[in-house]
Amino acid sequence: MIHFIASQDNFLLNKHLSKMINKETDLEEYIFNADQFDAVIINASTKSMFGEKRNILIKDFNFLNEKNYIKDSPLIGLLTKLLNNQQLENEIIFTSNQSISSRLKLTKLFKENSKFYEIENVNKNKLLEYVKTIVKEQQLEISLEAIEYMLLYIPNDLLTIENELLKLKSFNSVVERNTLENNLFKKLEGNIFDLFNFLISNRPEQFMSTYYTLKENNVDIHFMISVLAKNVTLIKHMKVLQQNHTSYSEMLNCVKINPYQFKMLFSQLNQAEVKTINRWLVVLYEIDKLLKTSNNDIISSEVKIVFLLSKLFF
Repeated sequence: MIHFIASQDNFLLNKHLSKMINKETDLEEYIFNADQFDAVIINASTKSMFGEKRNILIKDFNFLNEKNYIKDSPLIGLLTKLLNNQQLENEIIFTSNQSISSRLKLTKLFKENSKFYEIENVNKNKLLEYVKTIVKEQQLEISLEAIEYMLLYIPNDLLTIENELLKLKSFNSVVERNTLENNLFKKLEGNIFDLFNFLISNRPEQFMSTYYTLKENNVDIHFMISVLAKNVTLIKHMKVLQQNHTSYSEMLNCVKINPYQFKMLFSQLNQAEVKTINRWLVVLYEIDKLLKTSNNDIISSEVKIVFLLSKLFF
């Protein structure tokens, strides 16, 4: 059986994914890479050594986004053959964190021959209600203006939003917008974007120094990795658009980020190849997975995280 889950909200996507995966079945995870996809498909279509079924998870499969779709790609033939195979040995799960084009024939084939889940983004009103619910449950004192400002600032990801809200419990007074501006988010944005700058410009010493500074300032590691991964994902998306000869204005409209951040990322497009960016995403995914399965072993996890961060450069 083939499954396809699409959502631009990673929290909702992972929540749906966790319900779907059979915990008693072996799981093999891959980050989508067009150059290696044929080998993944061959592996996914064959039995394991002991004849047991496996869950094959293919993440970041954004080929069905119209800007990423390549009309004459050999992937189309591979996917068509896979989708028409009614006797698959394993459960194959594709996930996408970008919009899906319903005009593509391949999208229609996925919808016809797989269990297809397209999860709508949480709109502003629902997001606001979600935050208000957490604020009430955690007995936080935060003004509506501060909530709206926070939602403009941090990644539009429910898990990250919840983590950042919980950090506000340390304040003894009502949290206002100026509290966030002066104490939290401006500093975080600059430092974490510095982290990304040092990554893309291949400066490991400055990268690690900034990482330790953020840790000393009690910046949540989940938030740090989330923001870093978001920027890496954005620059990968922009690289693909650039290769498809998308204009500056079309690219800005497509990625939907503020013009200043877009300008900064655009100026760095030629500093890394897609192959390198894919490697970064794999490492960041490994860190995210480690954080979710560390079982509160802080010292051991920190050693492993530092080791994985070093793999970004080598």
